[in-house]
Amino acid sequence: MKSVFVTIFAIVLFFIGSAVSADLISIKFSDLTINKVKIKFQNEANNDKLEIKGGFKLGQGSNGITPLLDGVVIILGTSTIIIPANSFVEKMDKITFQGIINSVNVEMEIQEVYMGRFEFKIKAKHIQLNGIANPVNIELFIGDDTGKAIVKLKGELKK
Repeated sequence: MKSVFVTIFAIVLFFIGSAVSADLISIKFSDLTINKVKIKFQNEANNDKLEIKGGFKLGQGSNGITPLLDGVVIILGTSTIIIPANSFVEKMDKITFQGIINSVNVEMEIQEVYMGRFEFKIKAKHIQLNGIANPVNIELFIGDDTGKAIVKLKGELKK
């Protein structure tokens, strides 16, 4: 059975295109805001649906993000989606990815809305979302920039 779940930090760093070394430094976003988390559990295995919308502002010391070149990692609780470096394309004023990663249909958009402030949206279909707790930890890595938010979900988590 294929899986998109990776919990080993070193593997995540490898896929986002950063050099793994003792002096690796990540730059935190000055804020990561999650506006929407929608999870739809299905009875069939590997068939859950996920949607996250949010925004972030680059932190002090950031050299910027380049999603066209950088890898992106989204962590939702115990589930991880890794979009490899060089996977995004530019469409109008948005940077987008659409593809299949380990049998999961993933769509992501990143758009700069104002000097160093970005909005993002991610959708995933055919994903396995077992082990999601409430509140849920959400982390976003774009190259060496990163942020984390804790979100209280409404409703019940069933699976």
